[in-house]
Amino acid sequence: MSKDKQVALVTGGNRGIGYELVKQLALKGFKVILASRDPEIGYEATQKLKELDLDVSCVEMDVANQDSIHQARAAINEKYGRLDVLINNAGVYLEKNEKLLAMTLAFWRKQWQLTSLAFTMSSVRLFLLWKNKVTGELLMFPQNMGR
Repeated sequence: MSKDKQVALVTGGNRGIGYELVKQLALKGFKVILASRDPEIGYEATQKLKELDLDVSCVEMDVANQDSIHQARAAINEKYGRLDVLINNAGVYLEKNEKLLAMTLAFWRKQWQLTSLAFTMSSVRLFLLWKNKVTGELLMFPQNMGR
């Protein structure tokens, strides 16, 4: 990896807005790490982008699971030694037939927990990769309303 390339991590990068963010950052010359809860789906998305000759890798990470965040941070630190840009885009994917007005209190609690607590905790944990940096970029795009 070129030392000049910035390293970006996009959570929820395997589909939708996250996938397009990964693609656009890679097209702009970033080394992009696609983070996905499901390693198989993340790998498939990464392979599609690599077919376009883009500098993309994949890491398994669930922003609602602290152990998963720690493992992803360790893997990123071991492979790249830093993180320049973090885009928190992960969200809960709604099934096609789910209706907004039918959502339960438990569903809304899960949404709040993911978009507030999980994003904050994953950001704090990943900031440790910025230990030698004066600046870094953090963007948050919670995706919790489905398609």
